[in-house]
Amino acid sequence: MIAFIERKKLNSLALITEKEQLSYKEYIRLILACSKELKELGVGKGRKVAIVSENSAKYVLIILSILNLGAICVPINIRWPDAQIERALKEIECDLLITDRERRLNINSECRSIYMDQLILSGNKHLFEDIDPDLERYATVIFTSGSLGDPKPVLHSLGNHYYSALGSNSNISLAPGDVWGIFLPLYHVGGLSIIFRTLISGSAIAVPANRNSISEAIKSMNITHVSFVPTQLYRMLKNKENIEVLRSVKAILLGGASVRESLVRKAKELDLPIYTTYGCTEMASQVTTTRPNDTIQHLLTSGRLLPYRELVISEDGEIMVKGKTLFKGYMYKDGLVFPFEENGWFKTGDLGYLDKDGYLTVYGRKDNMFISGGENIQPEEIEQKLTQIEGIVDAVVVAVEDEQWGHRPVAFVYREQEITESKIKNELEKMLPKYKIPDRIFFLPKNIYEKGLKLSRGYFKGMAKRIMEGV
Repeated sequence: MIAFIERKKLNSLALITEKEQLSYKEYIRLILACSKELKELGVGKGRKVAIVSENSAKYVLIILSILNLGAICVPINIRWPDAQIERALKEIECDLLITDRERRLNINSECRSIYMDQLILSGNKHLFEDIDPDLERYATVIFTSGSLGDPKPVLHSLGNHYYSALGSNSNISLAPGDVWGIFLPLYHVGGLSIIFRTLISGSAIAVPANRNSISEAIKSMNITHVSFVPTQLYRMLKNKENIEVLRSVKAILLGGASVRESLVRKAKELDLPIYTTYGCTEMASQVTTTRPNDTIQHLLTSGRLLPYRELVISEDGEIMVKGKTLFKGYMYKDGLVFPFEENGWFKTGDLGYLDKDGYLTVYGRKDNMFISGGENIQPEEIEQKLTQIEGIVDAVVVAVEDEQWGHRPVAFVYREQEITESKIKNELEKMLPKYKIPDRIFFLPKNIYEKGLKLSRGYFKGMAKRIMEGV
């Protein structure tokens, strides 16, 4: 891993926290010291090391130390219940579990466990020798979000992450002196990918404390680049002081969920340097991204294909991808599962369209589509129309069973000003055929909407079923 860092960049900043700033020279020393500690615990090439922790500088250092040894890093979602974490450790057959001291897991696992702070020994002078990076070796197992079923363990090679970062950096300029802040969890590919982008460019990664606001972190840590899901940007734009802070950064990468047209238009009106993107865990983060200074019309798409990726639209409208960032398969203890077509394409399950200039528009998940009275309904289309109505911030549309029509749409919306169900339906009738108008529209309280970063379609499917059945 260290071989990716050019010697001329050794004095550049590499890692920033609220307490310290490390140069690449100091960064390397800590990574090598941690590598030695892991090696003494039996971690080596091909071994699987799981991490369950909040974001921290230690987390970043340990990820790079695991990869430096040729082992496989398995970051685990901290929101999972203990039973799900236990199943994941067994399914992947992890050899070591690393946690922070605040984490009290009640699991029955055969793998050895250790605390993070036992590995970061700043005074260790006996360093482990760096291993030359083999781009073909297995590097990480990242679990998908599981929105359509059980999370899948996605196996990436070191090369997948390397070429993902190269392609991203060719579009969003990143150089020594720049600082990319981590505001997404490291157990998601959107957070993890930042480590590789900064490493190969010689720029710095900033790891704010969880208690700090994003705005405060950007100012105090001189952050120049950020990755957000749309909910994070929406929350920030509610405060005028935050807007000024966001104007100071060089790039705001928006992904991880559908970006509402109203949010894009507001960000563009405020002259914020936003980039919209489409990606997936299986492609090691971004696949398409908008370009610098793209128009509002371009920003309402998911951008153009980045280098080292390939993309086609199948006859039935499904987005298919491959390239140097495509994962190696789903890893289970019984072996790898290879969900690829004969010609190497991976079917994403997303529906989309490429215009004549190569910009991708994503319609939604193929699995979300349902039939009502013989008509196909794509929930994401209705959601986009809902959020074009003044006062509505976000929306989720799900299908409920209906005796007459088979299924009917029901909507959950979050509003920032008073608007009635009848008013919403009247506005939708100007934009959609009647069969696509939701039968019921329910309003989300603030505490539910702001509970997480993404609205879970599965959660609202269950809620809609209970409401409609009067449970």
